[in-house]
Amino acid sequence: MGSTMRVAVTLCRNRGAKKVVVAAPVTASSTAAEFARIADDVVILEKPVNFHAVAQVYRNWYDVSDQEVIGIIEKVQIK
Repeated sequence: MGSTMRVAVTLCRNRGAKKVVVAAPVTASSTAAEFARIADDVVILEKPVNFHAVAQVYRNWYDVSDQEVIGIIEKVQIK
């Protein structure tokens, strides 16, 4: 779906990024096309024909919790 990436692109644009590159290991072709419209460059390694979810292409997958994401952001403190 790319909702987190969409927010990240918007954040980068709002912070004045000169160039925004979207990179992901896997997504649907339609999502890759959407990001091609809002980012300067898009790098996607796999676009499976029957794509349903990122987890379908991983042996081990877990959803990252909101708390884990907040912890990462606090450590990085993007300025």
